[in-house]
Amino acid sequence: MSEKASLRVLHIGEIPFFMAWDQWYQKVSELIGRSINYEVQNQMSAPRKNEKIGGHGFSAQLRESRVFDGFDLVRLSQSEAKGAYPLLLAASPLISALETVDLFYKKNGAFWPHLNFKEGIHSTILQHHPYLNTKGSGLVVGSSVEAIQAIFTLVELGLKHITLVTENNSRSFALQEFVRSSLFQIKFEVITKEKVILLPGIYSVMVCCEDLRGNTALLTALLYFNYLERGGLIFNTLYPLEMMPLIEEALAIGAKCIDLPIVQINEAVMALQKIGTMPTEKLFQIKV
Repeated sequence: MSEKASLRVLHIGEIPFFMAWDQWYQKVSELIGRSINYEVQNQMSAPRKNEKIGGHGFSAQLRESRVFDGFDLVRLSQSEAKGAYPLLLAASPLISALETVDLFYKKNGAFWPHLNFKEGIHSTILQHHPYLNTKGSGLVVGSSVEAIQAIFTLVELGLKHITLVTENNSRSFALQEFVRSSLFQIKFEVITKEKVILLPGIYSVMVCCEDLRGNTALLTALLYFNYLERGGLIFNTLYPLEMMPLIEEALAIGAKCIDLPIVQINEAVMALQKIGTMPTEKLFQIKV
């Protein structure tokens, strides 16, 4: 592959989050016939107060420092995604409501914000579990912005009943109210981890967006799988090792499982499609 045809990607955030991306980019690179070069930057520069630029979607400070120059995609880790939102002058209703953005893609000379994590979940389920029972219910665990994105994804896939497992705190209440005000004709309820073992087995999918390290009570409750219908799907959006007990037990009872690496490669594929380098017919040809 010629260097002239290479794509340049900038990752901003914790280095461990991107450690395995090189091998996935190699797979994608072979598929699209173009080399992919990427760099990792630990942290995004903070914007000056009240300084935003329209059109290009990022602050004057970043534009002046030319951080994005020469790149086709800029990918942010989950921790940096929240801090990038203040850089935007305009964004989609969902980005504005969640106050987060995890991808900038270059199109027509400008960088545009996008929710790559949400699109990655959607693409992954369609690819690896196309027969998801959309007449069943969806269980989402967590109080993060990623959990809310997962809820919207399940609704887009056709589920009409969503249960969110979260802690009772001010941040959680704010996110709950946003979901209730945004989703119509959807049954949405919120429970604490103590109620998980009382749930009926009607959930066709469980998406975990919660760090289970140190949260023994929640992990123990989830390991009962009383909530999961036969052949249901367990979807892990966190680092694989943090979820291993849950994944191992789920496989043992015959559940379907999707782990983080598969989600991340689909995020990369969908991001490349944004800049026109990944033909639609090739989207599902990549295997992890």
